[in-house]
Amino acid sequence: MARFVTLLVLAFCILETVYGQLVPDQCFVNCTSASKKKPPVDISDIKKILPDQYQDTSTETSCPQIKNITTAEMDETCAPVKQEERCLTGCDTSSFKTMRLGVLKVQDFICFDRPEDIKKHLPCLSQGCQEVKSTCITKCGYIGQAESQANLGKTCATINCLIKCSEPLVTKKCGNDAYSLHSDLIRVIFTQTMTTIRTMSFSQHDPWPEQCKPLIIANDKGSSSTTAIPSILLLIMTILAAFRNL
Repeated sequence: MARFVTLLVLAFCILETVYGQLVPDQCFVNCTSASKKKPPVDISDIKKILPDQYQDTSTETSCPQIKNITTAEMDETCAPVKQEERCLTGCDTSSFKTMRLGVLKVQDFICFDRPEDIKKHLPCLSQGCQEVKSTCITKCGYIGQAESQANLGKTCATINCLIKCSEPLVTKKCGNDAYSLHSDLIRVIFTQTMTTIRTMSFSQHDPWPEQCKPLIIANDKGSSSTTAIPSILLLIMTILAAFRNL
């Protein structure tokens, strides 16, 4: 009977820990739902002008046409970003927090690292988006799914091709500074996405494939955040060790 009770208690502990990773805690919910108002500048539209955001024909959509962005519109878009980041620092470490902080890194780049470039060059980049996509995806292909280290190398090779292919097209239409912003946006989004995926899959310490190294942008803000999933593994190991002593 004592063994059964112990089993029941330990099973409850595992369930409670796992459930905590499948359902966001109240702190996370409060931080991410503080502002429901749609911002004047849609971050998803900025991503859609980049050729590497399309994995196959089923994900492809028409290029958004982005109008001139005012300082007031940028301020209104970006004010909630810092507020949410500050709020999330007070939440317990979780997979939800890790993923959300990764998304906010891209918004940090847009809002605080290169806001003047975004305002200046985004309208032109959106106008030239369709030509870049049709030309460079035809030449380089879609990026596909980065499901393994081997596939990740292939994905990085394709993204490098897209960046190189887009250079003369973007430079001719919008100028060198616009191309610099275009290629940096691709690198920032790639770094954020893959760092989050690698952290979630416990492969963050694996070496990057050579093809990926030119794409990686140093990003230490929040990069130490990890999920609490390893604690589940530690708990299970502890439980197994305890059972050996029952």
